[in-house]
Parts: sequence; structure tokens; C-alpha cells
Amino acid sequence: MIDRFLSIRVALISLIGYFTVVAGPVLLDPRLPTHIGYPKRGYPPYGWIWWLFTPLALLLPFVGLQFLKSKEALLIGSTAPLLLLAMAASLSFPPERPHFGTLLCGFGFALIILITVAFRINASDFSYIVNMSVPFESRLEHIKAAAAFWQTISVYAGAAYLAFAVSWIYAMWFTTEKIVSSPEDKYTFGQACVAVAVLVTICVVFGPLFEAFRNAFAAIAQISNVQK
Repeated sequence: MIDRFLSIRVALISLIGYFTVVAGPVLLDPRLPTHIGYPKRGYPPYGWIWWLFTPLALLLPFVGLQFLKSKEALLIGSTAPLLLLAMAASLSFPPERPHFGTLLCGFGFALIILITVAFRINASDFSYIVNMSVPFESRLEHIKAAAAFWQTISVYAGAAYLAFAVSWIYAMWFTTEKIVSSPEDKYTFGQACVAVAVLVTICVVFGPLFEAFRNAFAAIAQISNVQK
């Protein structure tokens, strides 16, 4: 059900997600002195320590997917490390407690992981195609329905995400004036939003979309294996 390649991809998505979790308060916030809600934030000097937990964001999801067996455990084990790290980090950067950007990145990338793993563990089972007690037409139609289902998921999910990504970048770019006031900070914040959008897009393509297309192609490949 879960192969090494999927575990590596999920671990890398978790790593990228954790990078955005920590980079927001540690790298971006100090460069936004005109932040309207929290100007000139002086974070504790120990904020950098959250970089030391980076290996956990990479290794824990990988180990969980390799050793856990039940569907529920796989879903929890793949998302819990990033969620717990994000929630803990969000409380470490006063005065914004919890840190909204940290939580948003953590939950956003955890959702990508959740959908990716869910697509894999709910992929169609084709063991019935060799069961001659099931009528040929029923087996063939079942496989065709599975292929059509995953093709629909692939196309509509891709189109929906593209529309969301474009709208998100547009909205964030033109609402920065409500977050920061100086032109320099607006540019910095806008660039950061675009960078996060690019990272999210990469993770979506190699996560949920990859799994959806994989399931669709797997179903199509099984059509020729149905014997009367």
C-alpha cells in the first residue's frame, strides 16, 4: 500500500512545510518593521532553536509511513509531526501568540499530506479482476468506473487548485497594504507570499495530483487484464 517513494515524497512535503513554519517568524517578520498589527517585533533570541527540530519534520513522517499499518494510523502518523511542531512553534514568538502565519503554513501543508496519503490508501483494489465467479461485464465496468473516477478527480482537482493559487496570489499581492505600510515591506511580503505559493504548488503536484493520476493510470492499465 505504502511504498518507499511515497514515504520520501511525504517526508519532503513535511520538511518544506516546516521550513515555511519557521521561516515566517524567524526570517520574514524581522524584515517587516512596518507591520500594522505587530510593528518592530522583537522576538526572543532563542527563536532560531526551532531550526534544530527540522530533522523531526523529515524523519517522523517517513518512519510512520514505513511502519504503521492501519489507515487511521497512516493518516495520523504522516500529519501529526508537522502539526505538533507548528502548534508548538506558534506559541514561541510573542506578542503574536499563536503566530497566525506559522499555524496557517503548518495546517496547509499537513492538509496536502493528508490528501496525498488518503488518495494512496483509498486507491482501487483490482484483485477481483481474476475472480471468474464475477461476470466479465461487471468486472470490466467496475474498472472503467474506477478509471473514470480517478480521471475526474485528477482533472477537477488540478483545475480547482490552479484557480485557487491564482486567486490567492492576486489577493495577497493586492492586500499587503492592510498588513504592512511601507513600500519596501509591501514588496518583501508580496515576494514571500509568491514564494510560499510556489512551494505549495510543487507539493500539490508531487503529492495529491501525482497520486490521483497514478490511480487513474493504474485503473486504465488493468482494463486489458480482464479475461472472460
